[in-house]
Amino acid sequence: MKNKKLLSVGIPAYNESGNIKKLIKSILSQAQDNFRLKEIIVVSDGSTDSTYEKAKKYNSSKLRVVKNKKRMGKSFCLKEIIKKNKSDILILIDADVYIDNSFLFSSIVNNCNFKKAGIAAVNASPIDGKTYFEKILQSGVVAMKQISKLWLKSHNYLAFRGSLLALDRRFSKKSQIDENLVNNDSFFYFKAIELGYSPIFFENLFVYYKLPSNFTDHKKQSLRHSFAKNELRIYLNKDLSKKLKIPFQIYFFVTLSNIAKNFIYFFPYLIISFLIKFGKKEKVKNKWMVAESTKKGVYVKK
Repeated sequence: MKNKKLLSVGIPAYNESGNIKKLIKSILSQAQDNFRLKEIIVVSDGSTDSTYEKAKKYNSSKLRVVKNKKRMGKSFCLKEIIKKNKSDILILIDADVYIDNSFLFSSIVNNCNFKKAGIAAVNASPIDGKTYFEKILQSGVVAMKQISKLWLKSHNYLAFRGSLLALDRRFSKKSQIDENLVNNDSFFYFKAIELGYSPIFFENLFVYYKLPSNFTDHKKQSLRHSFAKNELRIYLNKDLSKKLKIPFQIYFFVTLSNIAKNFIYFFPYLIISFLIKFGKKEKVKNKWMVAESTKKGVYVKK
């Protein structure tokens, strides 16, 4: 046990009463072959449901539950979790994900040199869509993953989705995340590069999430992601800002190939994306609008 790295988990949660206990259980069931789980820090961020109460009732000495009286935003919660962390490795997990691999954490620890990488990400994949609308969105996710893989073999910010990120303690303290930040996952990736780290993406390690079931919820998520480029330019130097632009050749190739192979789903996805991009703009804040439909049915095996 002396040689094992200490690992902590941080979970920012807002109205996740339907998922929080199952997520905590999946974390506690992780095989600790090469690390020792020090604690799980859950921050209920002004939740109006029973997220805090359900997490608090979970019987584990490793669990630490914090309650924000009012909603402060995900980046504020991440900042607080980083302050509280005393472990070698800090894994940040969205409260609405599904983990089906009890060796997920040990695989990350085994295959990542955190002193060099600073941060590691796993493959965040949607649970198979059931409705036509969900399948439309799933086709868009498939296309973006293709773009990410073709673009420097996933050595880009698209691969670093915040569903699960593993941070080296020293890097996390240096990151100095702003509590007003919206796109914290992309920020961590670029900050690691700025500080001389080489972030790593594990294509074959997965966590799962649920796609929105309606246009309104999808729009909420899309606006947040489209806001990334303008927001990150405030926090990044000019050289890193250039890396926000997807190469046109790759984008064009992936778009055409998916129209040809999956027209029934992908063409409607393009129409939806067009409507959101050129529709009425809404102000994006760090306490972004919640996509309620993504919180239902998460714990269904892929």
